[in-house]
Amino acid sequence: MNKRLSTKTRHVDDWLPILFWTEGEVWTDIRASRVPHHHAYDEGMPRLSCVFCVFAPRDALLIAGRLNRELLDEYVAVEDRVGWSFRKNLSLREIRDAVDAGEMPRKVSSWTA
Repeated sequence: MNKRLSTKTRHVDDWLPILFWTEGEVWTDIRASRVPHHHAYDEGMPRLSCVFCVFAPRDALLIAGRLNRELLDEYVAVEDRVGWSFRKNLSLREIRDAVDAGEMPRKVSSWTA
């Protein structure tokens, strides 16, 4: 019971069953239970947020570009129209060119790398 959030008229329990599991334990359970999950995880994405997240490492953007070509083309068109790149030192045109060249992303192990 969460005493801080509970009141006379509201009972609040904290229930965090997997909070202390490792990522490996989570995926072992997901696979064993056959719980549906987004296919992007199977393609190498370590997490899902915006498809083209400005904080994503280059390899995650390559995966996203391979999986979402039409959206990538739209983002490149916006870059062209506004005259700015997606990030200071990386344009999505570069990502699209790399995807078109067949560049395969490395395993994304960190979102901040």
